[in-house]
Formats: sequence, structure tokens, C-alpha cells
Amino acid sequence: HVLDDFLTSSAGFLFYYFSNSDLVSHVMWASMDPSHPAYSAETYGRHADLIPSLYEELDGVVGRTLDAIDDDTLLVVMSDHGFESWRRSFNLNSWLVESGYLVLVDPTLEEDPGFFRNVDWSKSRAYGMGINGLYINLRGREKNGVVEPRGRRALMDEIAANLLAYVDPATGQPALTKVYAREDVYRDTGSIEIGPDLQMGYAKGTRGSGKGALGDIEKEVVRDNLNDWTGDHIMDHETVPGVLLSSRKLSKPAPSLKSLASALLAELGVEGAFPRGEEPGNEATAAR
Repeated sequence: HVLDDFLTSSAGFLFYYFSNSDLVSHVMWASMDPSHPAYSAETYGRHADLIPSLYEELDGVVGRTLDAIDDDTLLVVMSDHGFESWRRSFNLNSWLVESGYLVLVDPTLEEDPGFFRNVDWSKSRAYGMGINGLYINLRGREKNGVVEPRGRRALMDEIAANLLAYVDPATGQPALTKVYAREDVYRDTGSIEIGPDLQMGYAKGTRGSGKGALGDIEKEVVRDNLNDWTGDHIMDHETVPGVLLSSRKLSKPAPSLKSLASALLAELGVEGAFPRGEEPGNEATAAR
């Protein structure tokens, strides 16, 4: 109804977000992937056409809209990410323990108490927090930091190289394909210093462990994902790209999602909405 009302109006801007494609893909991706470790024919077999049929419906919305608009109306179809089967789960904190960067108070415990409660911070140099963030246990920033600021970058580079060299023993493939140092990719001048020092770019089909994201240390570094959540996109962004399509050439280039906002404002005749050099997508504000 919102779309119908807009198409009968003479002017304006409409942004409409379809959430079903994201939500359904997260929980039903295994229906398209019989090789997924959580797949069972009983659970997923009868839903094999669910996600394709959802995209067919969305494609119908695009077609219906194109039929209703004139040449002066711009239509943009965009997604903020792609999707992929989440088959393997990587616990960054377990890897840090195995590699000697995170030290346990009692490594003989059968069950980890969770949330870093078994970590000896006086001997630990790095830890993972969140799905793909790694922090250096930095003196002066962390409460019990031990790594001197002058040694931070060298330690980051060492950890990144070792992560990229790690091979999933079950697949024989790298578990990560990119590791990003924050100062190499972000330009935020506000709170960047309290953000992750490294960002993980997990390989296609692998995602960070949910338990590891909250500080749990599991027995295995990487394991099969047997959760109900079988699809995801928090991987190396180059392996799960989204789409950005427009019905005509934009007057201001939008080579990425970050630069789309200023391009759309230009289409509406709104120039100078962002200070010079501060447009979304500009290197100075790419991470804001």
C-alpha cells in the first residue's frame, strides 16, 4: 500500500526496506545447501525453494515499480551485504590461547566459565571481543594492559600473519582471507582508539563463533556450525558482496554503498549537504 500511494504521487523520495530476505536467509540457508553440517532432509528438504521464491517476489516488486515510473524517476535497488552458507565456526579466543597470546589462569578446566573469567591478564597480550574484533591488551587503555604502545603495531602484524596462515584442519583451506588493522581502513577521529585493533575477514563459509564473541574459550578453535542460524554474511566482505543497481546513470558517481547518500542527494538537487571532503565514501569519513 505504501508503494501504491507513492507511485500515484507527483514527487518525493521513498525508501523502503525489505527485511524478509535477511531474516529468512539467516535461518533457512541450509535449505539450499545439502552439504551444510546442520542440514537434514526432514527439516530443510521441503523448503528448498523458499529463498529463491522470496527473491522472485522481490524481483516482481522491482518489475512492478519499473512499469509504474517514468524516465524522470530514479529507482535504486541496493543491499548492504550479500549472503553465504555458514558452515564453520571459528573461535578467535580459542586460537589466541592455542597460539600463546591469551593465557588462562587454569588451562585444565573442563568447562570454561565464560566471559574471560579464566584469563590471566597479567600474561595475555590479545583477546577477541565481538564477532570479528581483536583487541591488543594495551597498557594505558585496558585495565590490566601489558603491551606497551610502542610494541602494538608489531604485535598486530604478527597476529595478522599467523591468522592468515591458519588452515582449517577439516577443510584444508584458510579460515581467514583478510585481517584489517584499524588505522589502515578507518579514519574516524572520534572514538577509534577504543575500537578493535584488528578486524577479522573470515573466509567464505566461516564465521566467528557466537560464544567466542562473548569471551568463551571452546575446546576447538574451529568446528562445524550446527546452530539453527545456518546462513550469514559476517565474512570477508569481498566474498559476500551485495548489490547496488540504478535505473539510470547517476549524475554523481556512487561506486559503493558509502557514497550513495551524497549521490542521491545530488539527484534531488541537494548539494553541499556534507562539508567539503566529508561526503560518505570519502576516505576521511569512510568509517563513520
